[in-house]
Amino acid sequence: MGKGTRFDFMASDHPERPGEPCYIEVKSVTYRRDGLAQFPDSVTQRGARHLLALKTLVDSGARAMMIYLVQRSDCSEMTFACDIDQTYYRAYEEAVEAGIESYAYGCHLSPSAIEIDRPLSIGKPALYAGP
Repeated sequence: MGKGTRFDFMASDHPERPGEPCYIEVKSVTYRRDGLAQFPDSVTQRGARHLLALKTLVDSGARAMMIYLVQRSDCSEMTFACDIDQTYYRAYEEAVEAGIESYAYGCHLSPSAIEIDRPLSIGKPALYAGP
């Protein structure tokens, strides 16, 4: 999808838009702070580029989706760590405003598997007060 950009999946079996591709990017979320799953846990220029590329696809009429996979069982909501990477959150806001779909899912972890087991809400970023 351009120099240095690729997405995790492309699907094309949506009942309302058969055959039309949907570009999907998945981010792994493992960071927890203040009881919330938070993304990112470090500055991610690549992540912001992915969001802007998804936005470009949506602007051209394509369907695009961002999935945050929270790989922990102790969070009921996902939000953004703006104090770590404000640029990523701004790119996320622009992409969602343009029309990308955004979802978060929690996982059940065991020694033998990581299984998606519940949808999570995506909340507005909270201000981090520090330790």
